[in-house]
Amino acid sequence: MEFVASDKNGNEIPLYSTTERLMTMLGHSGRKKVVLSELCEDTMCVEFHKILEEKQYPTLEKLLARLLKTNEDFALKSVTSLWRVMKRLGFTHKRTSKADLCARAFDVKLVKIPVRHCVLNPVEPGWAGLKHYIRENNTRFRLNDIHKFILEYLSAVGPELCQSYFRHARKAEESFKVADNYVEQHIDPDLDEDTDKYRGSLARPSQKLLRKQQALLYFEKDSNKYRSSSIH
Repeated sequence: MEFVASDKNGNEIPLYSTTERLMTMLGHSGRKKVVLSELCEDTMCVEFHKILEEKQYPTLEKLLARLLKTNEDFALKSVTSLWRVMKRLGFTHKRTSKADLCARAFDVKLVKIPVRHCVLNPVEPGWAGLKHYIRENNTRFRLNDIHKFILEYLSAVGPELCQSYFRHARKAEESFKVADNYVEQHIDPDLDEDTDKYRGSLARPSQKLLRKQQALLYFEKDSNKYRSSSIH
């Protein structure tokens, strides 16, 4: 281990303080957490958009250099701290997939279903079956074998199997409809929006939204419970 060797070579890591030893091993400096004011956060946003207006590629190094040039006493001094604050403010890197690039080149619009509702996409069961088939048969871990397994699975997918994918998606859709109907009839009338206001400094989901999410999860697991209870 590096910290043991360093102790023997020159006591680079403290020997007698457990706290300092752990902080050095974990890479913590021991400095207090920097709390930025609203003015500093606004300054970061302004400088970031200035870089975009100048048609430059925005990097953390450029942004930090501009901030320190504008104000030498700026609270942040490292790229890592700046990255954490930028991430908290919502400045995330937007990734572009190859599928989007191909669709843009051929002027094709892709309709994408949100991740949390992938059960409504009939392609998902086929994709899951393909991955399962490759995982069960891939023993040599070669790209040529994977290509072969893909062709084998796709050639075996017939009309009946495809129709089962659509039936599965429609069944999930009906489950969501039943849950929405239950929420509109039994939950929404009993909720008061005035009691859902949160007086703290940070926003949180309203009680109404939480109740809706709970109902959706309940009926997604078993929508037959509502059907049987509504009969009685």
